[in-house]
Amino acid sequence: QRRAAAALESEVVAACASADQQIDLVARVNALRAAAGAKPAWLFAAAPTALQWAARHERLGGDLAAARASYQAWLELAPRRHPDRALMVKEQGGLAAERRLRAAGLASPGPGWMVWELRAVALPGGPAAAAAIWVRADCRAIAPGEASSAVVLYDLGAGDGRGRKLGTDVVLTDALLSFAPERPAADLTGTGVPVLVLRAAAGGQCWGCNRLRLLRADGNGLAELDLGADPQVVPFAVADVSADGRLAVIASDARWEGFVGLCPS
Repeated sequence: QRRAAAALESEVVAACASADQQIDLVARVNALRAAAGAKPAWLFAAAPTALQWAARHERLGGDLAAARASYQAWLELAPRRHPDRALMVKEQGGLAAERRLRAAGLASPGPGWMVWELRAVALPGGPAAAAAIWVRADCRAIAPGEASSAVVLYDLGAGDGRGRKLGTDVVLTDALLSFAPERPAADLTGTGVPVLVLRAAAGGQCWGCNRLRLLRADGNGLAELDLGADPQVVPFAVADVSADGRLAVIASDARWEGFVGLCPS
């Protein structure tokens, strides 16, 4: 069984490095789990990537209960300082948010997506709403520059399983999105309409590679907030700079990066 686990791990690693990631994974992992019984530590030591990817496969296949058990088992077996522990804790939290959306009758943007973050959004005069960041997942790292992200605004309904999507998805194929922890939503226009404050990380050290994306949220969905500035002007913070209770967008002029070749865009 240990040889079988090591062989499966090698096959998964090879599949991750290629375009062909279609292997009979979950059934084989479950067979190894059954063989491991009450002492599965050797299985984690032999096939940690396979166990990690199996949790995602179960989740993307719609078996959220099995995925929940797989995430928990992985975290119980992984050493405290395992380099992927923080990622798996993050995915486990996203799974709980995804279960909430499914209970409201809401679906993902398409095959291969899973919830990364979910935040409540107070729409003016509207029903309970939430914005979800979805990421496209496979066995590769979910990291800046290596992930596609989609933001979707939802009307959660009255808890009767009749929620609905508002507007169209906002998709980025070259950046990992997350809600700004200090202020995930703010009234930047003074109209009472919330603006989602998102951090978009595309990898790299340039100003344009790590910026804010500002999305106006209302009953019609999401729309990019027009700052009336050059596209190379990069928003990086939202703050009350005048101490008058009004929020402002702080930005940097990153046009010079394109001239000296520091930013790929």
